[in-house]
Amino acid sequence: MSSEIKQLVLSLLVLLLLAACGGGPDSESPIATDGTTNAPPTNGADDDNTPPVLSDSAERGKALYNSSIQGCLGCHGADGQSGRFQKIDPTLATYEHSSVVGQGYRLEEYLELWMPVSNPSLCVGECATDIAAYMRSWNTASPEPTPEPAPAPTPNPVPSPIEIRVESEDYDRYYDTTSANEGGEYRQDDVGIGRAIDQGGGYFVGWTARDEWLEYDVTIPASGDYNLELRIATVNVVGNGVIALSIDGQSVEDTVSLPITGDWQGWTSIDIPLGRIEQGQKNIRFSIVNHGINLNWFRLHADIAVPEPTPTPIPTPAPVPVAGD
Repeated sequence: MSSEIKQLVLSLLVLLLLAACGGGPDSESPIATDGTTNAPPTNGADDDNTPPVLSDSAERGKALYNSSIQGCLGCHGADGQSGRFQKIDPTLATYEHSSVVGQGYRLEEYLELWMPVSNPSLCVGECATDIAAYMRSWNTASPEPTPEPAPAPTPNPVPSPIEIRVESEDYDRYYDTTSANEGGEYRQDDVGIGRAIDQGGGYFVGWTARDEWLEYDVTIPASGDYNLELRIATVNVVGNGVIALSIDGQSVEDTVSLPITGDWQGWTSIDIPLGRIEQGQKNIRFSIVNHGINLNWFRLHADIAVPEPTPTPIPTPAPVPVAGD
């Protein structure tokens, strides 16, 4: 074979090899003259159908999620909350599909089995793992706005009745001018105590004399203005019966004239304003100024405005979205 023919054959072979490799005199080399690559960009901006290979699983998942091949963006929105399908909560441990009741699947498994809806099992393996990693990069599924609880109205103080009734024979301390219990009832000390013929029965303190006194320790549950109701019986022996009243050693009434009932068992009630009494333990003393008094019981009472407790507002729970198809 002549050298000219050999040269022609060799040239044809070179051309065939160049055509097979996609090159040729007019083809663009994938490596630019300055050493940089002329390969297509890898950010997915120019070719939405070709997701780039990125360095991080969540970043790769983001590119896959936004690609038109998977269709996630169109169905579920950029954040999984604004698409036309059910919202996605990436914080759940497992997800259920309506076709398998009671069975939970990890997010990767769910994506592999049922996503996308138009072509289940299109995204498996690393594709499902990367998209799941991207979904989990969302902080939480955006909840529905939680309505602010209505502010609790400021309660208006409501008058609350307070009553403290003390039987006269249940004194804590006393001074008596005699050395025996003239009535012989209830207690064996120097105070005269008899049986009361009155509503509720019970006992009374009687046989009183000038300068005698009785003291009672009483707990006041709330500060406020109080009245004192006395259940008494008197007979006009030497003028009206008169008592003095003090609280914690401070005089409240120096002389309280009692009405004459006409019988030692003829009971009636009188009411004495005491003014303000502070909350706490108090000592109340009844002193006999003029004798001729029977005392059955006394009652401290008040209508004090006590605010009702403000109820603690209960926040409305946010709805929890459930992933589905």
